[in-house]
Amino acid sequence: MAVTAHTITNTKMSRPAARLAILGSFSMLGSSGQPLNISSKKNRALLGILALSPRQISSRERLASLLWGDHGEDQARASLRQSLATLRREIGPADLDVLRTSEDGVGLDLSLLHVDALEFLDAAQNQDTAPLARAAKLWSGPPLQDLALRTAAFEDWSRAETERLIAAASTVFERLSQTTQGRARIDYATRLVALDPLRETSQRELMRAYAGEGDNGLALKQYETCRKLLAEELGVEPREVTSNLFRWIQLQEQVEPEPPVIPVSQYPQIALLGREDELARLRSWWRRGDKAKGLRLLLVEGESGVGKTRLIEEFIDRLRREQRINLLRGRSSTENTPAGSRPFEEALHSALHAQTGYVRRALAELSPATLADLSGIFPDLSRQRPDLPERREDLAFGELQTAVGRLLAELSGPFEAGESRIPLILFLDDLHLAGGDTFLLLEYLALHHADLPLHVLGCHLTESPRARGPIAALAGRFQELERPVDHLQLGPLSSSDLRRLHQDLIESGPEERLPRFLERVTGGLPVALVEILFDRYEAHELRYQADGRWRWTGDTALDDETPLALDDLIWGRIRRLPRSARRLLTLAAVIGQRFDADVLARIEHEDISVVWANLRIWIERHMVRPVNDPWAEVDHYPSPSPKDSTEIRAPLEFCHRRLRTVIYRRLPAERRKAIHGQVAHELRARLDHDPSTWAEPLAYHFSNAERWEPAVRCHLQAGQLAADQPAPVRALLHFDRALALLPRADLAHGEAQEIGEAIHRGRQRVVEVLSSEDHPFVRDEVVDVVG
Repeated sequence: MAVTAHTITNTKMSRPAARLAILGSFSMLGSSGQPLNISSKKNRALLGILALSPRQISSRERLASLLWGDHGEDQARASLRQSLATLRREIGPADLDVLRTSEDGVGLDLSLLHVDALEFLDAAQNQDTAPLARAAKLWSGPPLQDLALRTAAFEDWSRAETERLIAAASTVFERLSQTTQGRARIDYATRLVALDPLRETSQRELMRAYAGEGDNGLALKQYETCRKLLAEELGVEPREVTSNLFRWIQLQEQVEPEPPVIPVSQYPQIALLGREDELARLRSWWRRGDKAKGLRLLLVEGESGVGKTRLIEEFIDRLRREQRINLLRGRSSTENTPAGSRPFEEALHSALHAQTGYVRRALAELSPATLADLSGIFPDLSRQRPDLPERREDLAFGELQTAVGRLLAELSGPFEAGESRIPLILFLDDLHLAGGDTFLLLEYLALHHADLPLHVLGCHLTESPRARGPIAALAGRFQELERPVDHLQLGPLSSSDLRRLHQDLIESGPEERLPRFLERVTGGLPVALVEILFDRYEAHELRYQADGRWRWTGDTALDDETPLALDDLIWGRIRRLPRSARRLLTLAAVIGQRFDADVLARIEHEDISVVWANLRIWIERHMVRPVNDPWAEVDHYPSPSPKDSTEIRAPLEFCHRRLRTVIYRRLPAERRKAIHGQVAHELRARLDHDPSTWAEPLAYHFSNAERWEPAVRCHLQAGQLAADQPAPVRALLHFDRALALLPRADLAHGEAQEIGEAIHRGRQRVVEVLSSEDHPFVRDEVVDVVG
């Protein structure tokens, strides 16, 4: 009976196994290690074909066609029978009978036979260094290179298998080159180039490996080898990215393939504008917390671009300089999931990933059962604590809420006995984009953890329908439970604010006309004000001086009454970027509000040094910023403001959503769709194999790429994962999206029916959960189901 290739990793065989080597040249050893003489080339080819066939079994018709296709059908089948009989004589008497035959097919019994190519493919699928190094050791060349059979069918098969295995080998050597150091890195990169010398990506990897070890001369020589080879074989010059790397190596003592830090820009910094009154109200709210002694909620509301997030960031920055607090921050988004991202989970991930002394103490106080419950939404817990019990498959939503509540209680507890509890701020950004599960969890905390020193800060758009729905319901529920709720309405800057801004920041210029001009073109929105200041700076009409003030030197028609749209202003700044910077920023906008440099480099097939050079440009122009980890300094209060730091690190995010939206919407639809497809392909190839990491972003990108079949599968998996976490609202919306896309997917009838049944089963499961009682926070999202 044939078995899958995965079986080759099983070392618990009842008896020794024979070994078949088909990578490079052919050889076969018996179970006791003695060489087996397979005399005929076609018999060797037959074993190779069987080893690389799906499930190691092939039809007699296929085998006869591949090896004796130039004979008549009857003669070909007779030759196959004779070949099998010869193989049994050559293998059977001396060793185990590894052949399995039936009337229609022929296969190999992998419980009795190790195959080097299958072991290689199995190890090559792993992301860890040790299995990849084993795959590299197994690789000795494309399959059956010492056989020269002249049948056209066999040559086609050999070519296809060679391409498949070389592609796997390229991935192995590329990953190893990027994750090892020293001479080993150069060896892996050299073997990578040998697979396909015309592949410029491989040539660049070898150049970087040489330069990384200080061998700049060899790196430059490799470029000349590459250039000459491309000219002779293809009649082309190296791509610009390869030439850029060559020039970079010429200028540098040593190339850093992935610079760990970017210097903070000397571009003008703009302080928080005209919000001192609002900051005073926030401080007053904070001081009242000493009397509240428990959970409370503050909602900062305002229109888009009014500076809600920036205000809260400034408030927290100032507060952290004065006293010890713990901060959890999560931002909602609709990019990767129809239910909005999970700000609670993002906030807690940051703390758990930091693994500071404070976090380790908190985790140590939780029982293994509680940690196991949390591991569904924080997979790192299982990897950090392999001793934890298995997570319960029937975990209910209420039980997960209990586990999260216990974690928050520990994070707000004293670090040592005798200390007072430390205030814990939970900052939920863009709350209007959060899914119903977030509101259910907040309600749970108000019901069962009202004594927590937890200060929930949420900001949301006033005009969002959810402000009148679940956000209003949440505020009402807090009030019913006698938990403090405050509102801070943030409006545009007033005329007096802009005049004061002019006096404080701008050294000279038309005294009355400039504030009126700023008010007219920005509408008093801080985000627009920042954009116009940078726009005029880049147009050389504003100069930034060492004392932090601006100097007006421009000749803009300040009395022009023509309105200036914010989107046009942003787009004008983007168009000033160098072409490569603009192209990569467009790609980043398709990836999402947040992105990583290495993903950009891989999708664009760009050298990482080029990507980092462009990142510096974006950061300088305040288009992109690093994502700051709020727990980075949690054991070292009072900590400096992020703006005081001399270095910043990836990952990165757009400075404000409007900027990313302008780039995304101005992309032609077909181009946007194509880039989503590229991103999906890269994420599927590169991201961790844990489905909880990639299911939602892949569903988002496949859907926008209009690749319906993988989109349906990813939405189904995302729904199943959400149901298990459990997050019933998000699960329901993923199931509904999968159901809507299913008719568009190009699936066989039986497969479509099977997937449809899985969707309905998952959907019914979460509908029952949500129907068990009335949930005012999720009613709008599930009204079609449980209404």
